[in-house]
Amino acid sequence: MENKKIRIAITAVLGLLVLVGLVLLGYIGLKCKMVDTGVRTYTPDKIEQYVPITGVDIDESSISDDEYSATLEDALKNPNYEANGEEEYRRSVDEILMKFENEDYTSIQFISYKNHDEASITFAKFKTKTIDGQKAYVFLTEEHETVVRDCPYQKDSLALVKTQLTLSDSMQTLNIAPETTRFICGAAHDKDIYSLKIEGQEPDEVIYCEIVGKPFYFWYYTNLKSDKAGAPLSFELEK
Repeated sequence: MENKKIRIAITAVLGLLVLVGLVLLGYIGLKCKMVDTGVRTYTPDKIEQYVPITGVDIDESSISDDEYSATLEDALKNPNYEANGEEEYRRSVDEILMKFENEDYTSIQFISYKNHDEASITFAKFKTKTIDGQKAYVFLTEEHETVVRDCPYQKDSLALVKTQLTLSDSMQTLNIAPETTRFICGAAHDKDIYSLKIEGQEPDEVIYCEIVGKPFYFWYYTNLKSDKAGAPLSFELEK
């Protein structure tokens, strides 16, 4: 009798574990589908409409010619660019990763090195104007990330892309033409990012570089075609 009770208990526990496993697999399947071709696909459950966040809290019409600088690096000396004290090094443009410009704006993503073990990756937008026949710049807004050699980092490209797409609508403040284009960019740490497709579209470019010992693959779209918000954009990556 005791053995029979034990077998019943074991069967019940195994059944519960199988049920929990099936529920978890079903949940994961909603978020990330593994297909026989070796492609990981994110397909959202809910679709929301794209509404870009484009405003910068600066009255551009009030900017005087005296506030413009001859170079981008000089423009980063603007007091509105908050990089003081230990972050003063972020005012140096040591390496430009991306540069986009039109008649009115310039955006750059660049690296600033503090030392051998710390650096900053900054994406900044500038208002541009021709003054006395020369192009001049004034700082408008920026987003940055600090990279430290010994700090752990997210290596799963799928998780990184999902987070970056969720934030992409608010990143339109860095877009040089937000009224007519949809700029999206991100970074990963694995070469599987070369297989990225968002809404079936490949990135315009993937740029590789190593920063304080960490591999970075920067990707971008100058104009992604979709009316979905950033969070529900579907995408795929090869394993």
